[in-house]
Amino acid sequence: MTTKERVEGSFKEKLIATSLQEERDKCAFDKEELTTFLLGGTEVRKIWDDWSTLMEKHPEIKNHHQFHEMNPDEKQQDLWRRVNFMHRNYPYLVTELDIGVAPYHSWARLWQGLLPGLGLHYSMFALCVKNLGN
Repeated sequence: MTTKERVEGSFKEKLIATSLQEERDKCAFDKEELTTFLLGGTEVRKIWDDWSTLMEKHPEIKNHHQFHEMNPDEKQQDLWRRVNFMHRNYPYLVTELDIGVAPYHSWARLWQGLLPGLGLHYSMFALCVKNLGN
């Protein structure tokens, strides 16, 4: 009998703890179906997947481990840098996306630490520009 080496999980090293992986392997439901349900349906899931692909395509807007070591000011600057990148490269997502309409999904929701860092400021700014800017 061989014994599998048990490892502790590490977010930084992208290691999944052995015990967690064992539990994941026991799942008896369709994970994709549950994800689609939790995101709000097939249409919203497609949008979510498109935004995820966009983040993978551009390292400038991707989440990173250093974010967890930053102080609040550094986190906010990092998040504003990402918004600036989106505004320069995908302006329609910043100016035309209706973030005030359910299901309240937007590309920025995928970013770590958004709400404490700038989520409220960004959403209020976007809504003000949309409603008062004309």
